Amino acid sequence: MTNKKNSPPDKEKSKDVPAVNNQDLAKREFTQEEKERIARHEQQASRKSVKCKVIMGKKNKPSITYKDPDDPLLRVKLSEAFGTADIGVQVHLLDQIAQVFNGACSADGNNNEVAVTAMNTAMAILAGIQPQNEVETMLAAQMIGVHNMAMRTMGLAMLGGQTLQGR
Repeated sequence: MTNKKNSPPDKEKSKDVPAVNNQDLAKREFTQEEKERIARHEQQASRKSVKCKVIMGKKNKPSITYKDPDDPLLRVKLSEAFGTADIGVQVHLLDQIAQVFNGACSADGNNNEVAVTAMNTAMAILAGIQPQNEVETMLAAQMIGVHNMAMRTMGLAMLGGQTLQGR
């Protein structure tokens, strides 16, 4: 038996919902509230976070760098993301944040691909939080860490076959 809430919509019902494309949106009159929502969305979408990538470094050893190191605005973007122009603080906090993502760092060493994904996610989250100084960035790092820990713990608690103590 399928669950009605999670089952796909009936074909009959989906015909009632018209497809919307950009031309339809261009013709539409928007309310003031809708215009404000669209403006907020466009502002959020325009905030592009700094991205990282894995490259082959010296002696064919992989290392992590910024995706576009020649971007003339890279330092400005990093300063905005971290609330400080101090590169040492930026690197230190990004490293700390990446460590709270599951699988990015382990006793066996770092998985660079997972670490890059963690760093890119962290940079996107920081762009949304928009810390204004080092203290706010430290609080943002803690928010990211606590969130990841809570979600991981809740996920583990929901695994089947555990004892009551395991949950």
